Amino acid sequence: MDNIQSLIPTIEKLLNNLILSPIKGDYDIELVQYPNNDKGMLLIEVRLNVAKVTPNHKEYDKEYADVMWYLEDNVNLVYKYLGMTYNDISIGFSPDYYNYDFLNNDLEFMRDGLYREFKLKGYSDTDIDNIDLSVFLNLREDDAPWVGLEVSAYGTGKEGEQDTIEDLSYELLSQTKYLSHLIDDDISFWISSN
Repeated sequence: MDNIQSLIPTIEKLLNNLILSPIKGDYDIELVQYPNNDKGMLLIEVRLNVAKVTPNHKEYDKEYADVMWYLEDNVNLVYKYLGMTYNDISIGFSPDYYNYDFLNNDLEFMRDGLYREFKLKGYSDTDIDNIDLSVFLNLREDDAPWVGLEVSAYGTGKEGEQDTIEDLSYELLSQTKYLSHLIDDDISFWISSN
């Protein structure tokens, strides 16, 4: 552990020079010691500005996006320069996301589109409320940064609704202003008919 502690300034310098310089200050690095793990872990806490990684947003920054989306891959450069491997010291990530309120209109558009589809199928407002229909962002917080989309509907009451919901979700996603450029068709579905 002491040896790792003495390497932290070198590792931080390598991380900054090789990988993190484009995200200027949107990260902190700390050594975390877990019980029963004598090697420790360097934890990179990144603050991901979602607008800067959304290709058609006015704040989009390709260099920033490339750093954020390829953090895990790029850490291998640091291991190479140190002559170390993951077995010597692990480098992990803890992302925190901000500046994503601009996605709310897209999420609402998708919810409204699914709601309209249920109305066309004869569901009442009460039925739809009971289904607990929701569309929301999935922002991974325990690993390298990743943004996905989740769609859920519970108790639709009719067999075969899952395919309709999935197909319509992809169609609606393709019509959104920002999400269609950010998500890459990565939707998780949580749908049950009972």
